[in-house]
Amino acid sequence: MQHHCTRQCKSFARRLLWVLAVCLTIVSPIAGHVVYASQDEVYRYRENNGDTVKNVQWRLTKGDHYTLTCSSPEAEHITVTDGNYITRHWQMSSNDGETQLIAERTGRTIVIRGRFEGKAVDKVLAIDDCPWYQATSLSLREFVASADTERLFWTIHLKTLKAYKIRAIKKEVERSDVNDDLLHIRLTLSGLLAPFWKSDYWFALPDGVFYRFQGPSGPPGSPRIIITRTAG
Repeated sequence: MQHHCTRQCKSFARRLLWVLAVCLTIVSPIAGHVVYASQDEVYRYRENNGDTVKNVQWRLTKGDHYTLTCSSPEAEHITVTDGNYITRHWQMSSNDGETQLIAERTGRTIVIRGRFEGKAVDKVLAIDDCPWYQATSLSLREFVASADTERLFWTIHLKTLKAYKIRAIKKEVERSDVNDDLLHIRLTLSGLLAPFWKSDYWFALPDGVFYRFQGPSGPPGSPRIIITRTAG
């Protein structure tokens, strides 16, 4: 019985592997930090999956709430959070016009509507009281600044449009090539599936700007995604 459960867990974990690179939704930090009159933060990242390399622009607009816009050659993600970086609204649009999605949280549900890869979508995802972090490159800032050592949150799988609970764990502080202090944060699946998937983030201290990501791009044997801050 236990062996059967382990086999099911491994199989389920393989199906949950995804490219976090929020804009996993994942995104890595931009090499240059440019501050405009609007106090926007703008960063540029390079994403390498072993076969292709692409550039991503990460732009954060601050006001009564935060609006993060991540643009790549394939798609644009816009994530709106509250002052604690908890996601309230997320939309994704592909440059080929096949995907136009809007997702919003209401209580213990996330409602997703629009088109995904050319097909209509209208679904309600059941979650609990844990926060929703769709753009982990931004939302984990609050965790970086906190005294907490672990954090549970929900995120939506970009390929299946299902919600999964993730555990973030603070690891050690490391030094970058230019002698910046970087906090290493490991993400795992929650519960019994935790041993079967992980990804890693690094955030610059003390401001929590996303610096680097690496994690699997799919099932076992698939290349790893590496996202790094670039210069300029």
